[in-house]
Parts: sequence; structure tokens; C-alpha cells
Amino acid sequence: MVTTQTQKDLEALAGFVLPLAEQQLKTQHGFHPYGGIMAGDGTMKGFTADEEEGEERKSQQTVDALTDAFRKMGQEGSAKASVIVCDVRVTPPGTKSETDAVLLILDHVDNYSAEIYMPYQFAGGSDLIFGEMFGTPGQRAIFSLS
Repeated sequence: MVTTQTQKDLEALAGFVLPLAEQQLKTQHGFHPYGGIMAGDGTMKGFTADEEEGEERKSQQTVDALTDAFRKMGQEGSAKASVIVCDVRVTPPGTKSETDAVLLILDHVDNYSAEIYMPYQFAGGSDLIFGEMFGTPGQRAIFSLS
């Protein structure tokens, strides 16, 4: 069961990172993975993965690099929550067809991890419309149980 403080932390962190996804979707119709962390004092910081000059990083490599960096911050105690934001294709529950979605991979030091999907589509080619969110348990990739 998630505590009220854990929920508040993750909602604040999601609110911190989502505007960039929305802006990129509206202007570019997609985005590369990025993330954010919340420090113990509640301050938040956004992150992108470093890309080698002249080489476009594949999405999974970017997710892996962010996961590694956030895991290190968690081990050092410099982060209490993290989020990785991805542009994915997913089949929502109760449907048979894939759709585009913003994926939030959320982890919290208080033994909570979730993957939240926000399906989206473009109406008239340019108006961004989000569908019903759904989630699954996360993989607890950032904060190890100790």
C-alpha cells in the first residue's frame, strides 16, 4: 500500500516532468526518453541521457542510462523518488489495438514502483487528446530493498 507522502511525492514529480512530454508531443508528435528525480528535501531536477556526439541514442539505451544514473543516486541517498518518461505503443486493458502512450516509470524509496500509461491521440492531426490512464506494478529498478 502506498503512503500518502509517497503518493504526494510521485504526483509532484510526475507533474514536474509531464509538461515537457506534452510540449514535445504537440510540436514534434513524439519525444526521446527523459526523466527526473526528487531529492530528500523535495527539490526536483530533470535529466536527459548524454548522447555521444554524432550518434543518436536508441530509446532503450537512453532508458538504461537513466536507470543506471538514478540507481546510483538512490544508493548514494541523493534521491528519494525517480521517474523515467517514454513515448511508447501499448494495448490498453479491454482493447485489442495498440495506441500511442506516455509511459511514466515511477520509483520511490518507500518500496513503491509503478508504470503509469497515458494513452494519447491527435484529433484533426494537431489537437493532443489523452485517454484514460492505467497502470501496472513497476520493476523496482531504482531503489533496492535493504
